[in-house]
This record gives sequence, C-alpha cells and structure tokens, in this order.
Amino acid sequence: QTSIWLNMFLVIEPESPSNMAKESITNSSITVKWTSPSSPNYEGYIIAITDGSPEKQLGKGVSSHTFSGLQSAKQYTVRLKSYQSEVHSTEKFIEIYTSKSFL
Repeated sequence: QTSIWLNMFLVIEPESPSNMAKESITNSSITVKWTSPSSPNYEGYIIAITDGSPEKQLGKGVSSHTFSGLQSAKQYTVRLKSYQSEVHSTEKFIEIYTSKSFL
C-alpha cells in the first residue's frame, strides 16, 4: 500500500473495489456492479466511462451504477476506483458493449 502525507495527516491508499462486472445492458445503457473494499478506510468511489462525460463521485454505500444515453452496439470501458481524501486506489476497469438497436 502507498501512503502520503496530506495537510500533515498520513493518508493510506484505499483498497480497490473488487469483482467489477456487468449487471445489465440495453442498446443505450450499461449497469455495472462491484464488491466494496473489505477495509473501511475509503470515502467513496470515482467512476467513469469512455463516452466523454466527466468522472462521477459515488458514496461509500453504493455498489452499482448505470450509465445511460449511450450509443447502441458500441464498446465502452468503465473505470472504477475508491478514494480517501485526495488518494485513490488502483483503478479497475471492464469493457462492455451496448446491445444492438432493432427498429
């Protein structure tokens, strides 16, 4: 584990979330889920998807997230890490395709 001094407080790198997986997909959305770190030393999560939207901060009690407004039949990469103050865990990622749109 990495530790740094932040404003005179020692902050230890939080443990990463685990078991990140696809929960559901549609032609315009992706839902991912994960298992929280076993250590309580984190404040929440930072999650992002490769569609150009900004990263989102999620609370500590959250264990899934849905991205909507996506293009059909396209591959996306979802990145997830936990954070404690300004220190982030090692990033986890998963690649997922949205389903095809049949009109």
